[in-house]
Amino acid sequence: MAIATRASLLGTGAIALTVAAAAAALVIATPGQDSPAAAKLTASGALTAPGVGAASGVGTVSGVGTVSGTSTVPGTPRPAVVTAACDAPGAHLTAIRVARQPSADRVVFQFDGAVPATTITRVAEVDADASGQPVPLAGQSLLRVVFHGASATCAATGRPTYAGPAALTPYLGQVLDLAAAGDFEGQLTWGIGLAGRSGYHAFTLTAPSRVVIDVSRPALPRFPGTWPVTTWTGYWTAQYGWLHGHQPWLAVPAQVVRAWAAARGLSVKAVTQLAPGTFRVTEATGRTDTVTGTRPVAVPGPWVITHATIGH
Repeated sequence: MAIATRASLLGTGAIALTVAAAAAALVIATPGQDSPAAAKLTASGALTAPGVGAASGVGTVSGVGTVSGTSTVPGTPRPAVVTAACDAPGAHLTAIRVARQPSADRVVFQFDGAVPATTITRVAEVDADASGQPVPLAGQSLLRVVFHGASATCAATGRPTYAGPAALTPYLGQVLDLAAAGDFEGQLTWGIGLAGRSGYHAFTLTAPSRVVIDVSRPALPRFPGTWPVTTWTGYWTAQYGWLHGHQPWLAVPAQVVRAWAAARGLSVKAVTQLAPGTFRVTEATGRTDTVTGTRPVAVPGPWVITHATIGH
């Protein structure tokens, strides 16, 4: 998948934002596009919402996900006619949008052709098809999203129908990053990294065909770190880089303490662990400092300093 965007595939009202983490173009939906404000619940319980580039769109409410388990969103029958993106029948990915809503983070996968049946599963790790290698994703909880009978490549031409990046890093309140995990034997897979184990709600829209995932956004506790990062966004960015092999020392507490001392211009004679999460820094002058820290997540990731007491 080429790291580029094609405005013609994004729909009316989309804007592009470049994120440095992957040097990738991230599409953020503006209010009203795929948004709850544009949707209403009918008496029969069906969700209707305006479509992009069409007079209206119809969605099927389905696939409510809780803290654990799997949800399935039914698709529409595969059309027997070709689509604009590919001279072959089927569902072909053309765009991905993310947006921060008032109480949820929204992810929209847009397709040319049919709306594919979709399975969403909370997993410990997202494995790539067909290698089985884990796909690095920031966060404490991961969703594996599988679109059945779908592809991001046109089988008739061998050309991609999705020209966007294979990894997105929006770092919203709950949805942190997305990554392609496979396009193999009629099964298109993406992974989503979440800040926590919050619930989600999945449904479909048509005209154009879309699979929408709303992830609830409960408030995170106050970030405990004072160095090397001081916010959750900073932490997720550091974790994403660490998962991709950058700054491996961030996960080694003693090395983080040494880096902290170096950043303060201290000449360190020794770093001694006094207890889990607590270290004594002995400076060349003989002065001792006490540094405490933690790994603020329940999964592997960087260690941060929470407090330092400077000696005399």
